[in-house]
Amino acid sequence: MRHDARDHEAYATLKQSLAQRDWPDMNAYASAKGPLIEDITARAEKWAAQGAWLSPRLFTEFRDVP
Repeated sequence: MRHDARDHEAYATLKQSLAQRDWPDMNAYASAKGPLIEDITARAEKWAAQGAWLSPRLFTEFRDVP
């Protein structure tokens, strides 16, 4: 969501909408977010696969390697 402002806005809008409802439990709330999360995740994985993302772990694992 940091990369795509549209995804960030869509998620914020959904969360604001969902916050107005009464939920029987957290599972129902999470399920309501599920479809958008799946869409965002699919786009993020495609973006990452195109080489646009490097794992922050790489920087910490190899920063001391000469």
